[in-house]
Amino acid sequence: MTVDDFLAEWHNADDFITAHTSGSTGTPKVIHLLKSDMLASARATNARFGIGARSRLLLCLSPDYIAGKMMIVRALDARARLTAIEPHRDLLADYHGDSFDFAAVIPAQAQTLADHPDRLARLATIIVGGGPVSPELESKLADLNANAYSTYGMTETCSHIAVRRIGIDRHYTTLAPTTVSADSRGCLVACMPHLSVGEVTTNDIVDILSATEFRWRGRIDNAINSGGVKIIPEELEREIADLLDVRYYIGRRPSPTWGEVPVLVVETTDMSDRRRDALLAALRSRLGVRAPRQIVTRARFEETPTGKVVRVER
Repeated sequence: MTVDDFLAEWHNADDFITAHTSGSTGTPKVIHLLKSDMLASARATNARFGIGARSRLLLCLSPDYIAGKMMIVRALDARARLTAIEPHRDLLADYHGDSFDFAAVIPAQAQTLADHPDRLARLATIIVGGGPVSPELESKLADLNANAYSTYGMTETCSHIAVRRIGIDRHYTTLAPTTVSADSRGCLVACMPHLSVGEVTTNDIVDILSATEFRWRGRIDNAINSGGVKIIPEELEREIADLLDVRYYIGRRPSPTWGEVPVLVVETTDMSDRRRDALLAALRSRLGVRAPRQIVTRARFEETPTGKVVRVER
C-alpha cells in the first residue's frame, strides 16, 4: 500500500480502515479500525510529543501496517509536513534532505540509527514499536542521549497507548486519557475513554505503579510453569543480555518430571560443545532454578513483517 492508497481509503465513505495485526502472538488477522478512533489516537500522540503544523514527520514504515497508517493520520490531524521514504532497515542511508521532528521506527531501524549517530542526529524524537527493545540497543541509544521512546500498544488500540523514555525510565506512562489496572492474573487492563473499544484486557503481565504508570514484565502466553515455579521468559532474557552477542530468546520444552522446562534458543550456526557447556554453566550460576536446561541453535529466526522474532517451540 502506498500513501496515496491509504489516503483514498481514508477519504472514502466508510467509517473504518482495514488493517492487519502483526501476527507476533498468533495468526495475523484482518480487522476494521474506526477512523474516529484513529484520529483520537493520533491526537493523543500529537499532544504528548507537541506535534503541530510546523512539525516535520518521517514515514519510514509501510502503510500496510498500523504504525505506518498512524503516521499519516498524525500528519493529517496536525497538518504537519510528512515525508515518506522506502521502508528499509538501513534507515536514511540514501536520504540527504531535511531533518525531522518525529518518526516511528521498528527495533531493526533503531539499531541502524544507533550504529550511525549522524543519521540519528537528524531525528529529534523517535518512537520504537513492533517489538521489544533489546538491552544492547537500549544502552546504545542511552549513550547517545537519544530522545527515543519504547511504545506499548496494539493494532486494536490504534497504535500505542503508553510510552517509556529509553535509557531514562523503567516504566511506561500512558497517553492521556488512558488509565491502567491489573486483573486477577496480574495482566494489564487498559481503560481508554477516547476510543470506542473503551477497555481492553491484555495478556501482558505488569506491575501497576499508578493509574497512569506500569512496568511491563512479559507475556502470560510465554510463561513457563516448571515444577511449580512460574518463569517469565522476557525477564530472563533481560537478565542474561550481557552473556550473548547474537539474537536469542527463552523458549520451553515439555518435561515428564517438571511439566515444562526453559530452553535457550540462539540464532547461530557456530556453537561448539565447549561454548555450549560454558554458557549453560553461566546461566545456572546467574539464574539458579530458572536457568535453561539446554541450548537450541537455529540458523535464522522466523520474523513477522515488522521484524519481530517469532518464538518457535519445537
